[in-house]
Amino acid sequence: MTEEFDLLLSGGVVVTGAGIRRADVGVRGETIAAVAASLPREAAREVIDVAGKYVFPGIIDAHVHPVYLDNVGASSRVAAFGGTTTLLHFAYARTGDSLYQKTYEMIEDGCAHSCLDFGVHGGMFEAPKQVPEIPRTMELGVRTFKFFMTYLKQGWYTDDYQLIKGMDLLAGRGGMAIVHCENGGGIDYLEDKYLKGPNASAKNFNKTHPAALEEEGVFRAIRLAEVADCALYIPHVTAARVLRPIRQAKADGLRVFAETCPQYLNLTEDIIDQRGALAKIGPPIRSADDQAALWAALRDGTLDTVASDHAPKAKDVHGDFLA
Repeated sequence: MTEEFDLLLSGGVVVTGAGIRRADVGVRGETIAAVAASLPREAAREVIDVAGKYVFPGIIDAHVHPVYLDNVGASSRVAAFGGTTTLLHFAYARTGDSLYQKTYEMIEDGCAHSCLDFGVHGGMFEAPKQVPEIPRTMELGVRTFKFFMTYLKQGWYTDDYQLIKGMDLLAGRGGMAIVHCENGGGIDYLEDKYLKGPNASAKNFNKTHPAALEEEGVFRAIRLAEVADCALYIPHVTAARVLRPIRQAKADGLRVFAETCPQYLNLTEDIIDQRGALAKIGPPIRSADDQAALWAALRDGTLDTVASDHAPKAKDVHGDFLA
């Protein structure tokens, strides 16, 4: 019999968008050629018995930061061990950097060192100088660019003028804005209030990033995107109340997409009591009720993606404050 498949995965529990079922998977080259209840073993060059094991399509992680403890090559190897086959990396232009140059360098790095398929998002820490580079950077094939409504004190903040200007440039070229949505000025004030002085404690961290300020940022980003007619991707959604403006935007027919992350789906805010500063995430991990709301939002389509926000750091990378 002529071999029809290069590889046959036999007897697995196959997970697809349509549901979960026991099935065989036939692979030809790098393509899934057949999924059926029973495929003939003699039709395959190699057969692997995966009975009782889950078989997933290759996972796409849309939110990866290979710029701290690892790099594009290392993060791709780690991801491959976990069943992820495509990574979307953020190429950040920090203060004084060229957005075009940093994006070009990450594409070159990925081509040379990634063992997985990859894509690149542009990211801006100095919006007034870097937003004008968006059109040229898009010539590299990049269509998504990140803006920060937070980190005002650090100088990474994008004000509303630059945000809508960037959205306008993207909208006219088929691009999409990615916006870290929290109220930067409000958070800076709350950090000064709760994280300075003799009573500073990691347990106060969630007080400095309340869900109300995340909701406000999401609402503002959506309305600016509506005015600019720009597609919008909202990363790392954490709380029930943040889902409200997202649901309204989708009901209004706006091109708004929203993401949450495993840490918000699997941990709750009591982890701060257990791990202190090591549990510090921005935006923070929230309550069990918020977690339940995120799971429900995944089921009903309010949330479109789950992504890692992979950004490993050494314990002392920003100093050991509040440890």
